[in-house]
Amino acid sequence: LKIETPYSKISDFFAMRFLRFNHDMKWFNDHVQLEGNFINSYIHTKDLAYFAPALADYNEPLSFNGFVHGKVNNLKGKKLTLGINRKTYLNGNMAIQGLPDLDHIKYDILLTPSMIEYNLISRLVPEIKKITLPKFELLGNIQVAGNIKGVNDSLQLGLSMATNLGKIATNIHFSLPDKGVPSYKGTLNTANFNLGRFINVPDVGYIDILNYFEGRGFEKNELTINIKSSIPQLQIKSNTIQHINADVSIKGNVLTFSTISKDN
Repeated sequence: LKIETPYSKISDFFAMRFLRFNHDMKWFNDHVQLEGNFINSYIHTKDLAYFAPALADYNEPLSFNGFVHGKVNNLKGKKLTLGINRKTYLNGNMAIQGLPDLDHIKYDILLTPSMIEYNLISRLVPEIKKITLPKFELLGNIQVAGNIKGVNDSLQLGLSMATNLGKIATNIHFSLPDKGVPSYKGTLNTANFNLGRFINVPDVGYIDILNYFEGRGFEKNELTINIKSSIPQLQIKSNTIQHINADVSIKGNVLTFSTISKDN
């Protein structure tokens, strides 16, 4: 297989397997077995914009390699690599069920060590550039690995990330209903994370923290979060405070907390 446009090139092998042409093509998503092995392929967002107009504002070639097989409604991919630019690449395996109905798909993505550039995140989510604190741009290019699972209105993120400021690990479950208030719960932990630079407070240094939280809502009028934190150590000026436990609650724009610390 070799398909070329002025902007894209797809190769090396692609096949559609079926028993009865007229019958199986009529029920393509359920009956036709797809198999593709892509090597040194790339597709430009200019070409993708014909099918996804939202991509028209981007001007990026997307490179991809890997093996994909299955029916449209039950696709699997192995040893996949997606490169968005020289600093962003995603590696791993995937399984997607339910296509082409995007509202009722089930997906399981295993990311092997990958890299995401902060500048790409800020382009895809421009609102993040309006946030002055914390300083998300200092996270830099983020190394990431882990698992992303979702079905209908449910999303599970189990990721480990290495940033310019330190390490972050998440295991978070989101419930995202079409109607009603979203909810979430899980853990967010850091190791040797430079909190001072992140929040622009020079007297604060590195922090290790273990957080368990439950919450609902993203908008201020709906927001309610309860957090239980265990902080093995926190640097403040030349001191290291150890064994801090904190209970934090956030409701709207009101924050309340209690802490117990033991300084060794």
